[in-house]
Amino acid sequence: MDTVHAAQQLEQIAQDMDTIARFVGAQDIEELTAAASERVFGIPQVDVLVLFGGVILAGADQFAQAMRNGIATTYVIDGGVGHATLAFRQSVRNLCVAVEFSDSASEAEIFEAYLEYICGLHADLLETKSTNCGNNITSLRDLLAAYKVSCQSMILMGDETMQQRITAVAAKEMPDIRTLSFASYQAKVVVDAEGASPAWAFKNEPRGTWCRDHYLELLMGEAPRLTDTADGYGPKGKNFIVPVGGVPAEVTRAWNT
Repeated sequence: MDTVHAAQQLEQIAQDMDTIARFVGAQDIEELTAAASERVFGIPQVDVLVLFGGVILAGADQFAQAMRNGIATTYVIDGGVGHATLAFRQSVRNLCVAVEFSDSASEAEIFEAYLEYICGLHADLLETKSTNCGNNITSLRDLLAAYKVSCQSMILMGDETMQQRITAVAAKEMPDIRTLSFASYQAKVVVDAEGASPAWAFKNEPRGTWCRDHYLELLMGEAPRLTDTADGYGPKGKNFIVPVGGVPAEVTRAWNT
């Protein structure tokens, strides 16, 4: 295949990846500020802002900025130990050598250590027992109830590749709370034509981002989960989430391509 043709194919792949990413990485509020909250919720502060484990380190930076902006009354970090925790611990140690945490630390505890050292900030509550997306939400629900946190409005911050699913689980498990999505980063994929052969790469790569192959794997695995079919996570399938209104045709086309 000649270089020009290869670059054209990669350009299509990059566009398709972004199409999937914008769907799974929903952002219902354009920024985490009082002004944006006022426009969307009608109030300058939401009751609770939650940062979920399973997100890259860029999520903690967004969470810290939201705390500085005073977007919420209560700040929660939600994340125990799951399949990606070991890699996450190593990533944080590689990026922030001075941040101290134990070899058994949960993702919430790692984020808290990072916030304290880098930003001088602390979350109000940590949820450290959950192991996956589903019990991230049920454990959050139980934590808020245990601490008697009044919550009618909430913003959920997760990894771009899981954001739509996190919000759909929350809608099922906490239907009385008004929740909004804010994917903690939105990666942009471009074609890098430098070097011997073209390849796709991240534009303005988010801090601590996934390696390229894993990011693609996460995107490709997520879209089918959001379908309300026998194989999906909706009521007609595993019944983990509320229906998300259908996977748009352009997302299905991009996934198939």
